[in-house]
Amino acid sequence: MAFRPRRQSRKEKLSRAGFLPFESHILSEVSNTKTSYYRKMVTERRREYRQWRRKAELARWSRTRFEEEYQLFIKNKYFDNKWMIRKAPYTRLKSIGRADPWRLYKDYRQKDIDSGEYRKAAKKRRRKEGLDKGKILEQKARYRERKREERLGGKPYG
Repeated sequence: MAFRPRRQSRKEKLSRAGFLPFESHILSEVSNTKTSYYRKMVTERRREYRQWRRKAELARWSRTRFEEEYQLFIKNKYFDNKWMIRKAPYTRLKSIGRADPWRLYKDYRQKDIDSGEYRKAAKKRRRKEGLDKGKILEQKARYRERKREERLGGKPYG
């Protein structure tokens, strides 16, 4: 297997799961793919994609027709769930806006928080036993005392 940057490999995984090209490009920015809501989002899309593939095979659709129908299904899903960004005033009925994958991502995250399954990501820098802030100050003071003793040749004020 050839070397692929991490973002490129995330983008390819999303595309294989049934995300449209613009979705996979934007959502490949998410580096933490091990969260429960991200996994739910990907597995749900993968399931929908497989269902549409079966439907297309049974109906004997061409590849282009499948892609058109699937894109229309996904865009309608964005519209129904209000994951759209309005780019035109309400007077223009033809322009409904564009799909926003970040709203999809945030919606899945919010569902996970509401259900109680969401857990915050572990802190990247964990405090070790010897690196507590108070202990660092104590260590500095002891170090200064030792250096002072070495310079003066005995205990200070002794």
